[in-house]
Amino acid sequence: MKFTKGAYVLFACLVALGACKKAEIDPEELTTNPFDKDYVGEAIFGFVSERTVSYQIDTTTFLKLEVDVQVNTALFPKPTNYIVQYELPSGQTLDVPLADLQDDVFTMTVLEVAPGIRYCFHPRLGNNGSYGSGNTICGTAE
Repeated sequence: MKFTKGAYVLFACLVALGACKKAEIDPEELTTNPFDKDYVGEAIFGFVSERTVSYQIDTTTFLKLEVDVQVNTALFPKPTNYIVQYELPSGQTLDVPLADLQDDVFTMTVLEVAPGIRYCFHPRLGNNGSYGSGNTICGTAE
């Protein structure tokens, strides 16, 4: 049996097309990147320490709670630049200045706290103008 040159080309094309077929991608299943809003996995942010510090405005003394947080960069799909924003217990959102992200640790602060009260923050990881889901970090004022 003799094959013509055209039959060989057709056979090679069919093999190549069959090898190139890729599985369908379901966006609902893409939840492993910590930059995604639907991320499910290890906590992106981890509690490091907390402290209650006094401060003054005019002659009045207040307390503020500072909570240090570590970004778990080991979860990133590849090394990348990132930004962080967090929600205060009041619902106000603050951006963490890039200069404050030294060694992937930053401090979240809430003013006018009361001793013995637990305050929770919600930091979120971002890049390219969007933010992922984040996780909750809490600290107790002393």
